[in-house]
Amino acid sequence: GVARDPDEKERLLWFASPAGADERDEFFERSGRSILDVLVDFPSARGTLGEMVHLIPRLRPRPYSIASSPLAHGQEVHLCVGLASHTPSTGRGRRTGVCSSFVASLSSDAEL
Repeated sequence: GVARDPDEKERLLWFASPAGADERDEFFERSGRSILDVLVDFPSARGTLGEMVHLIPRLRPRPYSIASSPLAHGQEVHLCVGLASHTPSTGRGRRTGVCSSFVASLSSDAEL
């Protein structure tokens, strides 16, 4: 897929160039933009589903510590999870962590 708008196409090609690397990193990564944000910022840029899926980065593994003693709860593991949540610098919406928002959506007596 390619941006049909000439200005958007030029900017995306700049981001893809070695010279545009610092600006690309700021615009896409450090700003906290999501794929949806980028599609809003570049409305003429569209692609096939396969191309879009290829652009989505893999979820990085997140280490978690289990603060549960087998002496206290036998064969059970008890979790205390804080909801990861922030507003990106774009100001668009509220972002939550994949795992922490899933766990937060469960009832307090849920079994996993």
